[in-house]
Amino acid sequence: MVTRLLYQGPMYKVSENAHQGAEGMKYVVDQMLAGMKKELRAQGIDCETATKLVRGTEDSSLKVKDVEIFQLLKREGGRLTLITLDNDLSEYCRAELLPCIRVQDLVVEHIKTRT
Repeated sequence: MVTRLLYQGPMYKVSENAHQGAEGMKYVVDQMLAGMKKELRAQGIDCETATKLVRGTEDSSLKVKDVEIFQLLKREGGRLTLITLDNDLSEYCRAELLPCIRVQDLVVEHIKTRT
């Protein structure tokens, strides 16, 4: 069983009991969050950087455009969830119903639940 975050309005909501295939959900971080990959993997989460998936290398000096990440996500047909800080990219994903976690939304939700 895998928990997925689904876009609902301005916030992402965790959907309970969301199921994936045998391989489970895979995550991709954009270049702003590339350092998060190592931490997620250490927690047993299947995560890769957009640079690696689009360019075939971890060389962060090779920039990856939003449109390239978006095309990757569309090709994967919902099998990849993007983790990003990018407002525009998260809006593209929302418009196409592609799985996306916008970190700022989770921070806001966390703060609001604490006050």
